Amino acid sequence: MREMENPRNSLLQSLPARALDQITPLMEPVTLAPRRTLQHANVPIKHVYFIEEGLVSVLASTDTRNAVEVWLVGRGGVVGSAAVLGLSSTPLRHLVQVGGSALRIGVDDLRQAMAELPELRALLLDDLHTTLLRSSQSTACSLSHSFRQRFARWLLTAQDRSSLDEFRITQDLLARILGVRRATVSETIKS
Repeated sequence: MREMENPRNSLLQSLPARALDQITPLMEPVTLAPRRTLQHANVPIKHVYFIEEGLVSVLASTDTRNAVEVWLVGRGGVVGSAAVLGLSSTPLRHLVQVGGSALRIGVDDLRQAMAELPELRALLLDDLHTTLLRSSQSTACSLSHSFRQRFARWLLTAQDRSSLDEFRITQDLLARILGVRRATVSETIKS
């Protein structure tokens, strides 16, 4: 395991030094390759990822072949939050959109750390609550705003979560995660 003086994940940065020192030996750095699935739907969760760089879409299935993004995880977030709640799996798929890096911890190690470190448990539950609020707001916006406005919101959210001014993502992928035709994305970019 690596020495971690200054984690780049903002959740980990907000932990007291004592708690961070206790959890650090349990984590390992991993590379996030674009299009890699970190968590498949309805498959037991083995690891929780603290994203340090990159973007991960959390996707909900709309039918047997399609899924739409329900929230976006970046440098301040966690992939595998269902495990924080004690669940063994989730119906959501977690797909890397923009490559980067993360710190990975086994579910059992995380649960033990949460039991020993109430500040870690509180932090992760607070983050999950914030994620649920953002997801609710996003749903409301999707129902009441034009695609152009939703697209702008996605771009701003992606920039905020990643701290990147540029990232490579195809129009086809944007169309799929936003639940529209590719032509709609193309037309919006042109206008």
